[in-house]
Amino acid sequence: MITNQPHTPDMNMSTHDETSETHPAEQLTLEGFADPRAGIDPRFILSDETCRIGRHYLAEMRRILANGRATAAQHDGRTQAA
Repeated sequence: MITNQPHTPDMNMSTHDETSETHPAEQLTLEGFADPRAGIDPRFILSDETCRIGRHYLAEMRRILANGRATAAQHDGRTQAA
């Protein structure tokens, strides 16, 4: 059945059974909503501002390279025509 309701993630709910007895500190989690930075050393996590600046410079480098390729292609076309 198709509904217009948003997808509700499955709950990873543990009850008081063998699992909860062997891992008493285990918490309930929502599948798919884990922190993507959980396994990354904090020294390598960049701020949003740093990422924004990096994307800006990347876009600029791509533009420069594309212009260089276009110029080279025009130059090669003229050389082959001569």
